[in-house]
Amino acid sequence: MILLPFRCIDSSVNEQEVAYPWMNTVFLALSSIVTLAVLATNYFVFLLVELLFVPIGWLVHVNLYHMVGNLFLMLVLGNFVNRKMGSLGYFLFVVLCGIGGALFHALIEDTGVVGASAIVFGLMGYLVVVAGKVRFDCTYWIVLFWGVKRLQCRVVVGVLLFGQVVFQILQPENLISLPAHIFGLLFGVVIGFFTTRREAIRALEPPN
Repeated sequence: MILLPFRCIDSSVNEQEVAYPWMNTVFLALSSIVTLAVLATNYFVFLLVELLFVPIGWLVHVNLYHMVGNLFLMLVLGNFVNRKMGSLGYFLFVVLCGIGGALFHALIEDTGVVGASAIVFGLMGYLVVVAGKVRFDCTYWIVLFWGVKRLQCRVVVGVLLFGQVVFQILQPENLISLPAHIFGLLFGVVIGFFTTRREAIRALEPPN
């Protein structure tokens, strides 16, 4: 089964009245440029094992397939989160999540880490807590059946996480960093928890 969200449906937000999520666009472009440069110059092995994997490696993807998958999810999920956090908040979220995932991987594994997967999982964790009921239009494919379905964010994230677990079981020797994924998911959940807590406190404050 394949499930891909491609459009967020949030009736509480008028996209024409909200700033364009340009910070997410910057990260998408930067990740694409760095990845293509690394693949084109055969710099991948050095990037895996040398010091550059922390400041740069979390922006790079193993191959074009990995890049397209991650950046597609970052485009759909990241635009929504960017609008909620603002440019500065989203910048800090992505950088801390990406570098934190790389460092957490380094504490457990003996190789460097590549890919923005930690950021994708961070976005999923954040959205489940902050916007679990927001709906996404998704395209799905199940054997001979395919189509479009509108699903709640928590359902979409659940299916994506389930697919990741199944893939990890079937392909235990893959290049995907499980520690980076776990860090990203927990980081997003924690940030989402503090976000909802802050919003709840503000709602209780008397108006000025």
